[in-house]
Amino acid sequence: MKRTADLRKMKEEYPFTPHYMYAGKYRMHYVDEGTGPVIIMLHACPMWSFFFRNLIKEFSQKFRVIAPDAIGYGLSDKPDGYDYRLETQIDNLERLVEHLNLEKFSLVMHGWGATIGTGFTVRHSERVDRIVVMNSIAFSGYRLPLRFQLCKWFPVIGKPLLMNTNMIFWGLGAHPDSVRNGYMYPYRKHKARIALYRFIDDIPCKPDDPSFESVIEVEHGLWILREHKMCIVWGVRDWLYPERYLHRWMNYCPDAKVHRIPFGGRYLTEDAPEELAAIISGFLEAPDK
Repeated sequence: MKRTADLRKMKEEYPFTPHYMYAGKYRMHYVDEGTGPVIIMLHACPMWSFFFRNLIKEFSQKFRVIAPDAIGYGLSDKPDGYDYRLETQIDNLERLVEHLNLEKFSLVMHGWGATIGTGFTVRHSERVDRIVVMNSIAFSGYRLPLRFQLCKWFPVIGKPLLMNTNMIFWGLGAHPDSVRNGYMYPYRKHKARIALYRFIDDIPCKPDDPSFESVIEVEHGLWILREHKMCIVWGVRDWLYPERYLHRWMNYCPDAKVHRIPFGGRYLTEDAPEELAAIISGFLEAPDK
């Protein structure tokens, strides 16, 4: 009964028709709502397209909004033996763009989704219009928070904590049960959390980390972002991506419009939904000069 009730509440929060495509052997879920200029929204870990649900509802009145769940996340398949590295996720975004025959679109990106989307932009700058980046990195020099150090460098302790507790969802405690349950709905089972653990293992802190070379390739191409209209929105209270990484983005993209949200944290779309929507809408709808 509780599972049925959780599903019903999740669908009330997230009332979108599911769409699927195959990324290799595995199904990749995505939302595709509205008509008009295309926006692709890319989520962080451990989020999924649920993170963007309120933006999708609002923006699909004027735009075609596409929000995929990366393989391993949300309503996409979560295979155990899969290569969850950055390069693979960029490849999967390419597959989605080709599957939907998208020629030009804007990107709204958060966390690891911004790393993936920036990697795509470095490869295919001509297909990307405007760019919105929220708390994230797309460069080397990341310093891992203590709680993630435990998972990454002491897996005998950290992996059971990550797989069996909700430590990775830190920051949801202030939000209603329906919101917390929505974020955690796809990860109720132990085996559904494999990508969350692989994400921690893949965070590129040192040269021997799995995706370090991929991040360096993205970093070397960051100059390409200067060719695009760009907006950076930063939740000042984000424990995973503190403000020092905003300064790095500003150095790489000096012409970007920058908005700090003082009370925004890890779950920026929940912490400041109206302010965030107004900033992104104003940026995407501003006329070209």
